[in-house]
Amino acid sequence: MNTVIDACNQSFFSRAIGPLWQMIGRAMRFVNRANRIRRGRAQLYEMPDHMLKDLGISRSEILSVTRFRVQDLTRG
Repeated sequence: MNTVIDACNQSFFSRAIGPLWQMIGRAMRFVNRANRIRRGRAQLYEMPDHMLKDLGISRSEILSVTRFRVQDLTRG
């Protein structure tokens, strides 16, 4: 009898925890991506204007070029 109850509990636990780990993974990727964008933006602001011109952007375009676009999180 205990084996049936244990199997049911284990099945419920794995169904409940699996999606939780997926959500945690997505949240971690979201934070990492935001940090990469923030660091890249800071690096662009530190560059002199002539280097930005070589890249094809002006200082006033840095925010729009590095804008954080939220991706569809349902697509793994």
